[in-house]
Amino acid sequence: MRKQAGFTFIELILVVATVVLIGFVGVTAYNAHQNATQQASTNAPGSVATTASVPAAPQISSTSDLTAAENTLDKSDIDANTSDSSQLDSQLSSF
Repeated sequence: MRKQAGFTFIELILVVATVVLIGFVGVTAYNAHQNATQQASTNAPGSVATTASVPAAPQISSTSDLTAAENTLDKSDIDANTSDSSQLDSQLSSF
């Protein structure tokens, strides 16, 4: 009997299955890392807020409502150097 060189079909299937498994684990880890990075940059100071993270403006019908609106806007202010209260103070004079 002559000895044949090469791989058997089962050996090739095992190698392909191993490569696919390693690729699947790698892609899953990469996606998890991307999601974690995106989440961290969203929560970082100075990051741009999305509409989902900005609270809805309260209805203003009296001066006490205006004070509550100032507090709400100041808490969600993206740029800590500015204040939305100064803009609302100009509206206060109309009441």
